[in-house]
Amino acid sequence: MRTRLPFKIFFPFLLLLSTQILFAQVKTDKKSSITHLKANLQMLASDEFEGRETTTRGERLASLFYCFRAEKYGVKPYGDNGTYFQNFDLLTSGYAIESNISLVDESNSSLGNFILGDDFFKSGKGLSDSTFCKQSTGIVFAGYGITQKENNYDDYAGVDVEGKTVLILSGEPPSDKINAAGSKKMNLFNVDAKVKLAKEKGAVGVFVIVDDG
Repeated sequence: MRTRLPFKIFFPFLLLLSTQILFAQVKTDKKSSITHLKANLQMLASDEFEGRETTTRGERLASLFYCFRAEKYGVKPYGDNGTYFQNFDLLTSGYAIESNISLVDESNSSLGNFILGDDFFKSGKGLSDSTFCKQSTGIVFAGYGITQKENNYDDYAGVDVEGKTVLILSGEPPSDKINAAGSKKMNLFNVDAKVKLAKEKGAVGVFVIVDDG
């Protein structure tokens, strides 16, 4: 799901606010200056602002807090219409809260539903497009999802992933089968690299079974 939302940029004021507090207070009481800075940071890091993720309620509350403090400490507004904000549209992407993954066997009998947030997490790197969402694909297992030609190691050998979803393990294979040092240097164990390789092989989606860490 992609939505255009109005967004207000206010992050430059954190620096302005901090320096303004310092210059306003340092002449009178260094201890008081530190107290003000600590109080502001504790407020911004509090649960009330819910992490301040962009476009969320917590982010909007944080922006109002910035403005309140900036005005209190005499920082002049240089934003739109004499405010502390610069307004622009922001394209956001996300999954509906009811999103799930359903597994079925060859007879179309259900093997179970997996719920977003409870059973699986989406990657923060992006959002699956319409060619993957709301469709059915086969699932194939491809080990650790890496290929290391110099050691004749290939998790995709004999595996047809074209148009399918690939299931891979995070981490690395046993060290006696590959050149671990070389692979790490080439970032072959990186999830992004594994996803890229899967796409090059023709996969339309990737599931990663992560370790306990």
